[in-house]
Amino acid sequence: MNRNVYLAGIVFAIAMMVIFSSSSVLFFDKVNWILVILFGAAAYVIFTVSIIIVQKLKGNKS
Repeated sequence: MNRNVYLAGIVFAIAMMVIFSSSSVLFFDKVNWILVILFGAAAYVIFTVSIIIVQKLKGNKS
C-alpha cells in the first residue's frame, strides 16, 4: 500500500484531535485526553480504511 495513504491518515487524525480538543474546551471547559486520543485513533482507522477501499475499488495496485 502507498505510504502516502498512512501519512494522510495521520495528518487527518491529528487535525481531528485538535478540532475535538478545542471544541471540548469551548463547551466543557476541560479536555478529556483519553477521549481525544480515542477519537484520533478512530479517525485514523476510518480515514485509512476508506482510502484503501476506494483504491481497491478503482483497481490501483499501489
